[in-house]
Amino acid sequence: MKKQTAHLQYDWWKYVAVLLIPLVLWCSVFSILKKPKANERLHILFLGSGLNCQAMEQDLAVYLQKNTSQELKSVQVTMAEYSEENYANQLMAAAYSYDIIIISEKQMQDTVGQDYFFVLPETLQGTEITLYEETVNDENLPFGAVVCDGLRGNTFGKYYSGTEKCYIFISPQTEHLYPLNAKSGAGDNAAVIAWQWLMEKL
Repeated sequence: MKKQTAHLQYDWWKYVAVLLIPLVLWCSVFSILKKPKANERLHILFLGSGLNCQAMEQDLAVYLQKNTSQELKSVQVTMAEYSEENYANQLMAAAYSYDIIIISEKQMQDTVGQDYFFVLPETLQGTEITLYEETVNDENLPFGAVVCDGLRGNTFGKYYSGTEKCYIFISPQTEHLYPLNAKSGAGDNAAVIAWQWLMEKL
């Protein structure tokens, strides 16, 4: 009897583990299954301050519901500020987690376009926007655009209370650029629609 008591006293955690491990595994599997796929969510990151993320998120979700046939389970707008020490790693990771990235002047770094993004498709360049260009092999290439020049002239300006110039980029990993890249399935154009909405003049 004493041996059995001592066994329980020192090995009780094994019995608890046997009960908890299946529960934890089940919850993890359920969480993975519940998580939206890449083409079922549109996430926007703003590097800077002064953006009303909640209002933009709500209005964008409504707009996308009306203007794209793509089924989206998650529309999110997030605001953050990166430190200089971790900037490269954080922005590289962000390119895999977000579809559109907007960077304020204070958070910009040299060659950010060619380091983390790709040349902007002509369809998104338009004629009434100011492109963000960088020199690559003696050639000026557009990697993004100016979404705010300090004025309140477009949709983005409705939600931004700051005065800094802000630049908008498309993540090279996004699956919402149909028919502009091979990663996007037919009709998955939410990033294109969101880009146009943010740049739309009021």
